[in-house]
Amino acid sequence: MTTPPFLVAFGLLFWGWASGLLWVAMGLALAAESPRLVRARWAFERRDYERVADLCSVGFLSFIVWRWLALRHGAEGMLEALVWMPVLFFALLLLQRYGATGKVPLSALFWSMRRLGPAAANRPLASVDQGYFALCLLSAACANPRSPIFFAAAAVLSAWALWPARGAGRRPVVWAVAFGAALALGWGLQLSLVAAQARVEQMALEYLRDHVFGATDAFRADTAIGEIGRLKLSDRILWRIEGAASGPLLLREAAYNNFASDTWFAQMAEFKPLPLEGEASWLIAPGGHQRLRLSGSLRQGRGVLPLPPGTARLDALNVGKAEVNPLGAVRVSDGPEAVSFEAQWGAIEGAGHEPFPADTTVPVRLMPVVWAALVQARAVEGHARDRASAIAGWFHREFLYTTRLDSWGESRSIAQFLAKDRRGHCEYFATAAVLMLRAAGVPARYVTGYLAEEWSDLEQAMVVRARHGHAWAQAWIDGRWEVVDATPPGWFEAEAAEAARWQGAFDLLSWLRFRFERWRAGGEGGSGGGANAALLAAATLMTCWMAWRMTRSRQAVAAAGRHAKHAARARASSPLDPLLQQLAAAGLERPAGMPVRRWLTQLPLPHLQGALGRLAARYARWRFDPSARSPSEASAIEEEARQLAGSLRAPPSDSADP
Repeated sequence: MTTPPFLVAFGLLFWGWASGLLWVAMGLALAAESPRLVRARWAFERRDYERVADLCSVGFLSFIVWRWLALRHGAEGMLEALVWMPVLFFALLLLQRYGATGKVPLSALFWSMRRLGPAAANRPLASVDQGYFALCLLSAACANPRSPIFFAAAAVLSAWALWPARGAGRRPVVWAVAFGAALALGWGLQLSLVAAQARVEQMALEYLRDHVFGATDAFRADTAIGEIGRLKLSDRILWRIEGAASGPLLLREAAYNNFASDTWFAQMAEFKPLPLEGEASWLIAPGGHQRLRLSGSLRQGRGVLPLPPGTARLDALNVGKAEVNPLGAVRVSDGPEAVSFEAQWGAIEGAGHEPFPADTTVPVRLMPVVWAALVQARAVEGHARDRASAIAGWFHREFLYTTRLDSWGESRSIAQFLAKDRRGHCEYFATAAVLMLRAAGVPARYVTGYLAEEWSDLEQAMVVRARHGHAWAQAWIDGRWEVVDATPPGWFEAEAAEAARWQGAFDLLSWLRFRFERWRAGGEGGSGGGANAALLAAATLMTCWMAWRMTRSRQAVAAAGRHAKHAARARASSPLDPLLQQLAAAGLERPAGMPVRRWLTQLPLPHLQGALGRLAARYARWRFDPSARSPSEASAIEEEARQLAGSLRAPPSDSADP
């Protein structure tokens, strides 16, 4: 199909307008149409086209993988790669336009044809103009400009491209009506697809909400004793903290105020949205003068954040929604899997959230054993802070920390823990301390989170592992909530000593994955601007390679027209060439478009008329009859043409009159 002039250039400009890369498109359009002003053409080999096509394909696939990895959402990366297709495949178009044949071997476009070997050279050539124009339209559509002008411009360009293929004798009015009907059908289909997509997305979200999210709720309002203890077996790094001062740091995750059946529940803990300031700053409370950066992951883009005590503000937290409850838990949703944000903390914790009635109750069945423990700890009287200190000191002196509870073979209830076993992990200590504080008249809550104390020289940051999960008590003293950690000291070091020998190797892999996720999120070089600059640099390098290849080619020629080289090669291979050259030297040149056979029989050479007619017939049979086309026949025709050329050089003999 014939390509209308300047169609590719207008296709590039349309792509540049739709994608916002108009300056890039203008440069490509000028380069694509430059062969109209440059007369030089190069006789590239078939392997040159194949190499350039392979480079374009590999570059396109590499760019897709790169952008898929560099962006948090892989679909966005793939769409961006599709938008840049006119740049990635431009080298093949330019090679065709500066080639002597003006076309591309099919072996450059289809790998299957390369298996034919030398036979592929006899295959027909093809133009990539129409395919490249379609590529521009596809890339423009991937840019998603969402403008009525886009559809109208795409329709006009498509009509312009398809007009030469309408067929001979086809009435323009009929063709225009058919094309308009196709446009209307396409417009209706795209509206239907948009509506269907919205419906499918809604159904999918409803299914996930009912069957997936409902079964694995990240915002639980209860926790059973023993759950944190099971985490102690894992060395997996969950969070990283940058900018934290030396020393242990408690990261609060959730708080609970009602205890029943060895399970803590959160009552009166309805979440409310946090006010948003700017694009990604969330305000929790006034105050706060210390800052640190936390980096971790959210399951399905949602979860409860572990925060330092008295967190007042969260900056650079890229989530769709952030909420807080009166117990101090902060949960987020509609976020990425990997998050990195800055916490401003150090405010008075719990200001404005006084104790609830549930913060003072002790189950009746546990009151006797709890009161007995309170008497043993000598924490019945005194200031609230003194009672809290006495309770924590009693646990530190008289109890043993351990996570190995499976060998007991007995009940693990709080009553058993206080009255007989006197050993357990942090959940037992925190639960018993909360109940004893309440029995002593001090409102208290059960808090879960992590203890950050491990420094990583590899990451130059503090790391929080799953086994660093911790629980402690929170007591209302002098109008604020204060930490009461009843777990005996040394538990952190004891668990670190039992870490696996191969922990260092896993930490290295975890750190590499963390750096990759941060890069992918755009924190370190994943921006689109850098990728686009690199893409333009790669396209420039490919263009320079093509220029170098053209200057080094021994077959470079200067032709008067687009197919001059091809026509010269065709003339040099003709068996009639000796005769044609002699006729041209005598001033007899064949008019453009006249068949050779007719021209030879009409030459003003009466003395050679018969010989020229026989040679013309023999040449026509050799050229158009496959059974007569043989090297020996071509040699015979060439020899006969050479003899006739010699007869032209010798003047005809004139008969003398007597």
